[in-house]
Amino acid sequence: MKQAAAAVLGGGVFAVSYLLLGLPLTVSAVAALGGYGSGLFLFFSRKNAGLEVQLGEVDPETVQQAINDASAKVDVIEKLNGRIAKPEVKEKIGTLITTARGILDDIRKDPKDVRRARQFLNYYLDAVTRILTRYTDLTERGIDSPEAHAALGKVESLLLTLEGAFERQRASLAQDDVLDLDSEMSVLEKTLDMEGLK
Repeated sequence: MKQAAAAVLGGGVFAVSYLLLGLPLTVSAVAALGGYGSGLFLFFSRKNAGLEVQLGEVDPETVQQAINDASAKVDVIEKLNGRIAKPEVKEKIGTLITTARGILDDIRKDPKDVRRARQFLNYYLDAVTRILTRYTDLTERGIDSPEAHAALGKVESLLLTLEGAFERQRASLAQDDVLDLDSEMSVLEKTLDMEGLK
């Protein structure tokens, strides 16, 4: 199961590198192998295994480390955004940053949300960083070719997809909070009923 997930990650890296960014086939293949290896490391590492196995409370230190790592990634994205000149692209990335920080705030308030945000913490932030690094490099080098324009256009289109993914992640965490609240209210109502206080 974990090998399959790592393979999917490698395939995603290949798709982004070859189809989206237009990198050569050999470079994309090497990047895909790197993605596969990173996936194996992530899925089999002790820290992530701990997050997966724990069903009750999560380890506060593990949660804090996950938040710190993710915050550092968001800081990198913010710095990359500072290098981008196109206003509409800066605005989209700014929205991603705001949503990402909101997700991290949600995890701080409800640490068990870290389990539901694993894909966001371990994949989406890294993907955004890699894509924006490539985007800023291309724009700053001033490469004026049809291939470069196509690659930049694909990244700009992808930002909308990422924006939706980030928003769905935050909504998912909020929905979990709603379900928790519903559960607590149900227990409270039953207790009041049993005590004759309802």
